[in-house]
Amino acid sequence: MSHVSMHPRSGLHSRLLKRTGGVAAAGVAAAGVAVVLAAPPAAAAGDPWAAVRQCESGGNYSINNGTGFYGAYQMTADAWHSVGFSGVPSSASPAMQDEAARRLYARYGTAPWPACGKRYGGSAPSSGYSASAVPSHRVPSYTAPRQVTVTPRYAAAPSRYTTSRATPVPVLSIGLAGQSRADVLLYQIALQRLGFQLAADGRFGPVTAATTMHFQAAHGLMVDGRVGSQTRAAIIRAL
Repeated sequence: MSHVSMHPRSGLHSRLLKRTGGVAAAGVAAAGVAVVLAAPPAAAAGDPWAAVRQCESGGNYSINNGTGFYGAYQMTADAWHSVGFSGVPSSASPAMQDEAARRLYARYGTAPWPACGKRYGGSAPSSGYSASAVPSHRVPSYTAPRQVTVTPRYAAAPSRYTTSRATPVPVLSIGLAGQSRADVLLYQIALQRLGFQLAADGRFGPVTAATTMHFQAAHGLMVDGRVGSQTRAAIIRAL
C-alpha cells in the first residue's frame, strides 16, 4: 500500500486556494508561490462554464501547479478518473475537460466546485442529479429513536398522546466502508480541496477515517473519525 500524506496546506495558502480555485492572477504571489498563467482561450458566447473556469484557473486548460488540482476546472485526478478519463486533466484537450465538467455536474451539481460553482450560468442538472446526495453540515449524530408521551393538563379524562421521532440520517464513518456512496465521495473531494492527499472513491475506508481524525485534531474537535454535524460544520467553514 502506498504512503498517504495527510498534511493540509498552510492557512493563508489554503484560504487563497479556496477563494481562487488554486490559481492567482498572473504575476500575483499566492502564499509566496508565484503562478504565471498562460493566456486563456477565448470563451464561446453564452458558455455557462466560462465564469467557473475563470474563477478556478483563469481559464487556463493546461495549468498544473503541483497542488493536486489540474486544468481549467481544477479537478483532482480521482474526480477526472471517476467520469471515465485517464491521465490528468491538464494534459487533455479543452473539449475533454469541458465534457468531464459536464459529467461531474450531471452527477453532483456544483458541489465539486464549492466556491466557483456559484458562477455557473447554465440550467439545473438533469435527471441524474440528486440533491440528497450532496453532503450537508446539518446531518445529525447517531441517536436511537425515542417516544415522547404527553398528558394534557386540562382534560376531563386523562389521555396520552404518543409521538416518535424519525430515525436520523447516519453520520459518515468507517461503518460504511463496504458501501460506495455519493456523499462520501463529495466529502473526500472536500478534504482534497483542503489539501489532504487521499483517494476520492466514495468508500469510507481506513485512510478516510484517519484523514478525518487528522482534520478533527487540527480544528479542536472530538477525534473519533466520524463525520457528524460538528465536523461537517468545520469542513464548511474551512472551504
